[in-house]
Amino acid sequence: MEEVVRVNLRFLDHPQVSGIFNVGTGRYQSFTEADLNPLRSAGYEAPFLSVEEGVARYMEWLREQPVL
Repeated sequence: MEEVVRVNLRFLDHPQVSGIFNVGTGRYQSFTEADLNPLRSAGYEAPFLSVEEGVARYMEWLREQPVL
């Protein structure tokens, strides 16, 4: 999710660029056929997390949440 927010903020800061971009890089699966070339061509260059990195960050976030 944090990557989707970063992409949205990038385009908020660059309103002259518009379009529909696939940001499904496979965080929830180990294989994806998402074509990131249009996103890269639009100027978004930041790297995306691997599945392992994304899961680790999510688990860390979960551990930090208060127990209800």
